[in-house]
Amino acid sequence: MIKISLPRISLDTPWMMAPALAVVLGTFVLPLGVILWYSLHVSIYGSLAPGISAANYVRIFTNSAYYDTLANSILFVACVSAAIVVIAFPFAYYVAIHVRPQRRSLYLVLTALPFLTSYLGKVIAWLNLLGRHGILNTTLVNLGVISTPLELLSRGRSAVVITFIYLLGPLAFLTIYSALERIDPNLFEAAGDLGARGRQTFIRVVLPAARNGILGGFALVYITLFGDYITPVMVGGTDGVLFVNLLVNQFGASMQWGFGAAMAVTMLATTFLILGTLKRLGGTVRSGEFTRRVVKPAGWFLRIYSIAFLIFLYAPIVLLLLFALNSSSNVGLPLTGLTLKWFRVAFSDPAFRSSLITSLEVGSAAAVIGTSFAALAAVSISRRSGLVRNGALFLLSAPMLMPPVVLGTGILIAMDAVGMTRGLWTLVAGHTLLSLPVALLVILARLEGVDTNQELAAMDLGATPLRVLTRVTLPQAAPALICALLLTFAFSLDEFILTFLITGSQTTLPLYIYGSIRFELSPSVIAGTSTILLLSIALIGLGALAYLFKRKRMTSAVNGGLANV
Repeated sequence: MIKISLPRISLDTPWMMAPALAVVLGTFVLPLGVILWYSLHVSIYGSLAPGISAANYVRIFTNSAYYDTLANSILFVACVSAAIVVIAFPFAYYVAIHVRPQRRSLYLVLTALPFLTSYLGKVIAWLNLLGRHGILNTTLVNLGVISTPLELLSRGRSAVVITFIYLLGPLAFLTIYSALERIDPNLFEAAGDLGARGRQTFIRVVLPAARNGILGGFALVYITLFGDYITPVMVGGTDGVLFVNLLVNQFGASMQWGFGAAMAVTMLATTFLILGTLKRLGGTVRSGEFTRRVVKPAGWFLRIYSIAFLIFLYAPIVLLLLFALNSSSNVGLPLTGLTLKWFRVAFSDPAFRSSLITSLEVGSAAAVIGTSFAALAAVSISRRSGLVRNGALFLLSAPMLMPPVVLGTGILIAMDAVGMTRGLWTLVAGHTLLSLPVALLVILARLEGVDTNQELAAMDLGATPLRVLTRVTLPQAAPALICALLLTFAFSLDEFILTFLITGSQTTLPLYIYGSIRFELSPSVIAGTSTILLLSIALIGLGALAYLFKRKRMTSAVNGGLANV
């Protein structure tokens, strides 16, 4: 009898990346190719005309309605992105340089929490705050500070800028902070010994060291803003229309899919051009270990600025929750009493319950699939170096660098090209594509620090690679797995931009809320929005607690083991 032995698959085999790569290739790379193909064909009543043509691109750059809007959008988004970076920098500088290392995690959580909660919910909060008769103008008039409403706080471009600063300020903070915290405190002392004053030290030491963090923050903010077609119109009205809004309109009643694809390619090309320019400006900056001591106590300005920054982040969320609990039938101030009535009204609506169930189904499936595939890929990538590692990381992380509207457009056009019908699975696939890079980076960061000696010892004792994976490797990455699962679930619950484009007959909770506020901003809609907000906060909070608790236990175990040696 011939005994056939199958080859044992090791943990660093490329095949472990196959599921994640299949998702990215099927829902990202292939759709981008289809977008490019569609962009080279003219649409006639929703169908593509035969023959390759550059007519769509000629139309974009010869029709002032399009190229002027494109140029103005790029300039507007770039200026807003720069403003956000400038506003976030003092707070990041305060936390990274002046706050004790033991307390920095608290500031990071306090800043990240409002950023990771419901995007649409925060926009709705600013809908109440801004406007000629919004809460801010009304309060200032009632207090006698102003006699007539300020245009700065009314609907329009200024309202879009304020809302964008609120939405993306924490993202800029996190990227700048990561660069500032690696500045060697000895550089400040050396600069002082050489006679440099505070301003000179800031210009000659701080800014050059934080250059990549500043440019990285600008890039991430720019990508997010450039693809947001909801916030400008909701908050700014007709004054908020950007190039991306014209793009989305091509996939509505006009059925100009070829022209819409050309607009998507144009957006993508301009984004890559800006990213390439930023990369050339960034260069290489030498960085050290994370700072473990405070350079000097902060001045009164930075302290007050930091408090104001945190109040700015949390005030709209608190107001939104209060409006959901307000017994008045009018959304806004004054508060006439607290009640759960509007939550009962929202949950008694069959459409609301159906959309909530759909969101939970899609979020659960996308989180489980995305985290599982990301975990397998992270195990393989963490054991590799060189071209394979860099290539896999770039490909799997690339969806994060694309505006969601381009991803949604690609999936929509690719499905039309092959004649597939949109349904629940479409939403799961799209949300999995968005979840996978996030989960990958979270899990990979944990696996990079895992001691592989335990895996080698288990294999020496006869354990199979599968048994080592499930009994040794993944348990060590448990904090990151839990964190990734909860984060991706929270992101999926809140996702709107891509969902709006690729959904079929299914309605998720953000889509339901968006459809409702187009007719009336009622207390029950505010209660529904608060439901998403509270779910996001709970999930993200649980993920952070699980990660910190597990890491503390593992650190204690390691310290205890070292003490016994």
